[in-house]
Amino acid sequence: MKYLLKIVFHVFIGALLYYVNVFPRIFFFTVLLYFFIDIKVVHKNEKSTAVLKACAYLVGAEVIFRMTGAGIFMSPQNTL
Repeated sequence: MKYLLKIVFHVFIGALLYYVNVFPRIFFFTVLLYFFIDIKVVHKNEKSTAVLKACAYLVGAEVIFRMTGAGIFMSPQNTL
């Protein structure tokens, strides 16, 4: 059930990215802030896993960020 909710959530995010012009930039900075905080807060033993998750998500999201003009970096996952 949690997996299905994540899929529905990301479909909703995709619709907002497509239909609301200002939302891609808001989403971009929200994603960066979320993963930055997640990496800072996570226990030292799990830090590498948190960085890998952040990079994996940003690599996938980079296509959307480039299509919508939301990203301010060419490769935001390199800045983590």
